[in-house]
Amino acid sequence: MRIGFVGVRDGRLVRRLAAAGVRVFACWTDDLAGDARIELLSDAVAVARALAAPRVVWLDLADGFATERAIQDLWPECVPGDVIVDMGPGNVEDGRRRCASLASARLHFIDCHFAAGGQLVFGGSEEAMRIVAPYADLAASWTHRGPSGSGYHARLGSTDG
Repeated sequence: MRIGFVGVRDGRLVRRLAAAGVRVFACWTDDLAGDARIELLSDAVAVARALAAPRVVWLDLADGFATERAIQDLWPECVPGDVIVDMGPGNVEDGRRRCASLASARLHFIDCHFAAGGQLVFGGSEEAMRIVAPYADLAASWTHRGPSGSGYHARLGSTDG
């Protein structure tokens, strides 16, 4: 199993996957420097190129502009069936818009919230969740709330950020 991370604000999830034997590629993070289990690459394009289809590329960036830029960098490197997961800030409308945009290239989009206690809350299609579930199973307890926007919505309704 291989997974890519673009930006990492909190390395717990990434380290759990690496400890479980997943080969992890990451960029735009200082939080993982020195962890020999994680291969740090120069940018999002390099991360996508290090993965085989169906790719799972997980975004954990600080703001919406950085997320949009990363999606634009990744999109041309992806093939139908690949999944982009966003754990950064966003709202229900962002999730729906990103999902629709990526669907035009037959790519999946999942929005995610990393809640207090380490639980992952996802919003996205059932098909996309089937691809992401093996990684989620290794990383944390998790739940799928429904269509795109549902993971972001969980963040908006929480008190843990």
